[in-house]
Amino acid sequence: VSGRFWEDLVLALVGDQLDYGENICGVVLSIRFNEDIVSIWNRNASDHQAVMALRDAIKRNLKLPHSYVMEYKPHDASLRDNS
Repeated sequence: VSGRFWEDLVLALVGDQLDYGENICGVVLSIRFNEDIVSIWNRNASDHQAVMALRDAIKRNLKLPHSYVMEYKPHDASLRDNS
């Protein structure tokens, strides 16, 4: 499933299909033993409107249920917990 999500996400980015997509700095798919993680880096963690709009656009593009929970973690928080 993660390969399909990755493909759909990259095509949406290249095709300029995401609201606030210009705020995305990078994406990565990390294949782990127990889970796969798709990480999306955006320019400004304090722009709550852009963060929420990106989340909604990604859910819509990947056809995830509205109730699907996505974790958002600013870069400085990732540095603190080494994630």
